[in-house]
Amino acid sequence: KIYQDFAVSSACRKLAALLPSSAMGLGQSREELQQQLDARAAHGKMQYDSQMAIIRQLDAKTRVPHLLIELRNLGFVEICGKDLGGIYQRLDDWFKQYFGAMDVQCVLKPYAEDNGCCANAALRLMPAEEWEQVSDKNYTCGAHMPDGRVAGNGIYKWRGAEGENNMGKLTMMVVNFMTNQCGWGLQLCDGGNLGREGQFREQQIKFKAPHPLNLIAPHIMI
Repeated sequence: KIYQDFAVSSACRKLAALLPSSAMGLGQSREELQQQLDARAAHGKMQYDSQMAIIRQLDAKTRVPHLLIELRNLGFVEICGKDLGGIYQRLDDWFKQYFGAMDVQCVLKPYAEDNGCCANAALRLMPAEEWEQVSDKNYTCGAHMPDGRVAGNGIYKWRGAEGENNMGKLTMMVVNFMTNQCGWGLQLCDGGNLGREGQFREQQIKFKAPHPLNLIAPHIMI
Protein backbone atom coordinates (compact mmCIF):
# COMPACT_ATOMS: atom_id res chain seq x y z
CA LYS A 1 0.00 0.00 0.00
CA ILE A 2 2.83 2.42 0.84
CA TYR A 3 4.53 1.52 -2.44
CA GLN A 4 1.27 2.19 -4.30
CA ASP A 5 0.70 5.54 -2.56
CA PHE A 6 4.25 6.62 -3.39
CA ALA A 7 3.82 5.75 -7.07
CA VAL A 8 0.45 7.52 -7.30
CA SER A 9 1.71 10.68 -5.58
CA SER A 10 4.77 10.72 -7.86
CA ALA A 11 2.50 10.43 -10.90
CA CYS A 12 0.37 13.35 -9.64
CA ARG A 13 3.46 15.53 -9.19
CA LYS A 14 4.62 14.68 -12.71
CA LEU A 15 1.19 15.47 -14.12
CA ALA A 16 1.08 18.83 -12.35
CA ALA A 17 4.51 19.68 -13.77
CA LEU A 18 3.56 18.63 -17.29
CA LEU A 19 0.25 20.42 -17.58
CA PRO A 20 -0.61 24.11 -17.54
CA SER A 21 -3.12 24.93 -14.83
CA SER A 22 -5.78 25.85 -17.39
CA ALA A 23 -5.58 22.37 -18.86
CA MET A 24 -7.05 20.89 -15.71
CA GLY A 25 -10.06 23.19 -15.60
CA LEU A 26 -13.61 22.17 -16.36
CA GLY A 27 -15.57 22.88 -19.52
CA GLN A 28 -12.96 21.94 -22.09
CA SER A 29 -13.46 19.44 -24.86
CA ARG A 30 -11.12 16.53 -25.29
CA GLU A 31 -9.80 18.05 -28.53
CA GLU A 32 -9.06 21.42 -26.87
CA LEU A 33 -7.22 19.76 -24.00
CA GLN A 34 -5.24 17.53 -26.36
CA GLN A 35 -4.18 20.59 -28.35
CA GLN A 36 -2.83 22.14 -25.15
CA LEU A 37 -0.94 18.97 -24.34
CA ASP A 38 0.51 18.75 -27.85
CA ALA A 39 1.65 22.39 -27.65
CA ARG A 40 3.26 21.68 -24.30
CA ALA A 41 5.08 18.69 -25.78
CA ALA A 42 6.29 20.70 -28.79
CA HIS A 43 7.67 23.36 -26.44
CA GLY A 44 9.49 20.67 -24.46
CA LYS A 45 11.10 19.33 -27.62
CA MET A 46 12.30 22.81 -28.60
CA GLN A 47 13.88 23.23 -25.16
CA TYR A 48 15.55 19.83 -25.47
CA ASP A 49 17.04 20.66 -28.89
CA SER A 50 18.38 23.97 -27.58
CA GLN A 51 19.89 22.40 -24.47
CA MET A 52 21.48 19.54 -26.43
CA ALA A 53 23.21 21.99 -28.77
CA ILE A 54 24.88 23.59 -25.72
CA ILE A 55 25.75 20.22 -24.19
CA ARG A 56 27.39 19.03 -27.42
CA GLN A 57 29.66 22.09 -27.37
CA LEU A 58 30.68 21.39 -23.79
CA ASP A 59 31.07 17.69 -24.49
CA ALA A 60 33.52 18.39 -27.30
CA LYS A 61 35.79 20.18 -24.79
CA THR A 62 35.66 17.45 -22.14
CA ARG A 63 39.09 16.03 -21.38
CA VAL A 64 38.32 13.88 -18.35
CA PRO A 65 34.86 12.34 -18.76
CA HIS A 66 32.72 11.11 -15.87
CA LEU A 67 29.91 8.60 -15.69
CA LEU A 68 26.99 8.55 -13.23
CA ILE A 69 25.13 5.33 -12.44
CA GLU A 70 22.01 5.54 -10.28
CA LEU A 71 20.41 2.50 -8.64
CA ARG A 72 16.82 2.92 -7.44
CA ASN A 73 15.16 0.09 -5.59
CA LEU A 74 11.78 1.04 -7.04
CA GLY A 75 13.13 -1.03 -9.95
CA PHE A 76 15.26 1.31 -12.06
CA VAL A 77 18.86 1.75 -13.19
CA GLU A 78 19.88 5.03 -14.86
CA ILE A 79 23.16 5.96 -16.56
CA CYS A 80 24.34 9.45 -17.53
CA GLY A 81 27.63 10.59 -19.03
CA LYS A 82 29.98 10.26 -21.96
CA ASP A 83 30.14 6.93 -23.79
CA LEU A 84 33.91 6.49 -23.71
CA GLY A 85 35.47 3.32 -25.09
CA GLY A 86 32.14 1.57 -25.59
CA ILE A 87 31.35 1.62 -21.86
CA TYR A 88 27.60 1.87 -22.48
CA GLN A 89 27.58 -1.43 -24.37
CA ARG A 90 29.64 -3.13 -21.67
CA LEU A 91 27.27 -1.84 -19.00
CA ASP A 92 24.28 -2.88 -21.10
CA ASP A 93 25.54 -6.47 -21.31
CA TRP A 94 26.50 -6.54 -17.62
CA PHE A 95 23.26 -5.11 -16.20
CA LYS A 96 21.16 -7.41 -18.36
CA GLN A 97 23.16 -10.42 -17.21
CA TYR A 98 23.47 -9.69 -13.47
CA PHE A 99 20.48 -7.42 -12.74
CA GLY A 100 18.02 -8.87 -15.25
CA ALA A 101 17.64 -5.31 -16.56
CA MET A 102 15.47 -4.39 -19.53
CA ASP A 103 15.55 -1.28 -21.73
CA VAL A 104 12.93 1.35 -20.90
CA GLN A 105 10.78 1.76 -23.98
CA CYS A 106 7.90 3.81 -22.55
CA VAL A 107 7.36 6.73 -20.17
CA LEU A 108 4.34 8.22 -18.42
CA LYS A 109 2.74 10.88 -20.61
CA PRO A 110 -0.31 13.10 -20.12
CA TYR A 111 -3.25 12.62 -22.47
CA ALA A 112 -6.76 14.01 -22.80
CA GLU A 113 -9.43 11.70 -21.43
CA ASP A 114 -13.17 12.17 -22.00
CA ASN A 115 -15.20 11.32 -18.90
CA GLY A 116 -18.59 11.90 -20.52
CA CYS A 117 -19.27 15.51 -19.56
CA CYS A 118 -15.88 17.16 -20.09
CA ALA A 119 -12.24 16.32 -20.58
CA ASN A 120 -9.60 15.78 -17.96
CA ALA A 121 -5.90 15.04 -18.07
CA ALA A 122 -4.54 11.62 -17.11
CA LEU A 123 -1.27 9.74 -17.33
CA ARG A 124 -0.50 6.51 -19.12
CA LEU A 125 2.57 4.63 -20.28
CA MET A 126 3.40 5.44 -23.93
CA PRO A 127 6.45 4.98 -26.21
CA ALA A 128 9.19 7.46 -25.30
CA GLU A 129 10.68 9.99 -27.68
CA GLU A 130 14.39 10.82 -27.40
CA TRP A 131 13.69 14.27 -25.97
CA GLU A 132 11.49 12.81 -23.23
CA GLN A 133 14.28 10.72 -21.67
CA VAL A 134 15.57 11.85 -18.27
CA SER A 135 18.87 9.97 -18.57
CA ASP A 136 21.23 8.78 -21.29
CA LYS A 137 20.27 5.15 -20.62
CA ASN A 138 17.42 3.82 -18.52
CA TYR A 139 16.53 0.28 -17.44
CA THR A 140 13.87 -1.44 -15.40
CA CYS A 141 14.61 -4.48 -13.25
CA GLY A 142 11.26 -6.14 -13.86
CA ALA A 143 8.15 -5.57 -15.94
CA HIS A 144 7.11 -1.95 -16.52
CA MET A 145 3.47 -1.67 -15.43
CA PRO A 146 0.84 0.58 -17.13
CA ASP A 147 0.82 2.99 -14.14
CA GLY A 148 4.60 3.49 -14.35
CA ARG A 149 5.53 1.18 -11.48
CA VAL A 150 7.95 -1.72 -11.91
CA ALA A 151 7.03 -5.27 -10.89
CA GLY A 152 10.44 -6.02 -9.43
CA ASN A 153 12.41 -9.10 -10.44
CA GLY A 154 13.92 -9.54 -6.96
CA ILE A 155 17.33 -7.95 -7.51
CA TYR A 156 16.52 -5.14 -5.05
CA LYS A 157 15.79 -6.53 -1.59
CA TRP A 158 14.71 -4.97 1.70
CA ARG A 159 13.10 -6.11 4.95
CA GLY A 160 11.85 -4.79 8.27
CA ALA A 161 11.06 -1.20 9.20
CA GLU A 162 14.62 0.04 9.79
CA GLY A 163 15.68 0.56 6.16
CA GLU A 164 17.64 -2.70 5.87
CA ASN A 165 18.40 -3.46 2.21
CA ASN A 166 21.01 -4.89 -0.16
CA MET A 167 21.87 -1.63 -1.90
CA GLY A 168 25.44 -1.65 -0.53
CA LYS A 169 26.06 -5.10 -1.95
CA LEU A 170 24.66 -4.14 -5.35
CA THR A 171 26.72 -0.95 -5.30
CA MET A 172 29.92 -2.91 -4.78
CA MET A 173 29.02 -5.24 -7.64
CA VAL A 174 28.82 -2.19 -9.92
CA VAL A 175 32.01 -0.67 -8.46
CA ASN A 176 34.03 -3.86 -8.91
CA PHE A 177 32.89 -4.23 -12.51
CA MET A 178 33.56 -0.60 -13.42
CA THR A 179 36.98 -0.45 -11.73
CA ASN A 180 38.56 -3.91 -11.83
CA GLN A 181 37.14 -4.92 -15.20
CA CYS A 182 36.61 -1.65 -17.09
CA GLY A 183 39.38 0.45 -15.47
CA TRP A 184 37.23 3.44 -14.48
CA GLY A 185 38.01 5.23 -11.23
CA LEU A 186 35.47 5.48 -8.41
CA GLN A 187 34.87 9.16 -7.68
CA LEU A 188 32.11 9.08 -5.05
CA CYS A 189 28.96 7.36 -3.79
CA ASP A 190 25.91 9.23 -2.57
CA GLY A 191 22.69 7.64 -1.42
CA GLY A 192 19.56 8.24 0.58
CA ASN A 193 16.40 6.62 1.93
CA LEU A 194 12.88 7.83 1.13
CA GLY A 195 9.41 6.70 2.16
CA ARG A 196 7.59 6.52 5.48
CA GLU A 197 9.81 3.68 6.68
CA GLY A 198 12.91 4.49 4.66
CA GLN A 199 12.11 1.60 2.36
CA PHE A 200 12.89 3.44 -0.89
CA ARG A 201 16.62 3.60 -1.50
CA GLU A 202 18.50 5.53 -4.19
CA GLN A 203 22.24 5.26 -4.73
CA GLN A 204 24.36 7.41 -7.06
CA ILE A 205 27.82 6.18 -8.09
CA LYS A 206 30.13 8.50 -9.98
CA PHE A 207 33.13 7.25 -11.97
CA LYS A 208 36.08 9.03 -13.55
CA ALA A 209 37.81 8.27 -16.86
CA PRO A 210 39.74 4.96 -17.02
CA HIS A 211 43.26 4.55 -15.65
CA PRO A 212 45.33 1.31 -15.64
CA LEU A 213 45.83 1.35 -11.86
CA ASN A 214 42.08 1.07 -11.34
CA LEU A 215 42.26 -2.50 -12.66
CA ILE A 216 44.17 -3.66 -9.57
CA ALA A 217 42.93 -1.30 -6.80
CA PRO A 218 40.40 -3.06 -4.49
CA HIS A 219 37.48 -1.28 -2.83
CA ILE A 220 35.43 -1.85 0.31
CA MET A 221 32.22 -0.19 1.51
CA ILE A 222 31.28 0.28 5.16
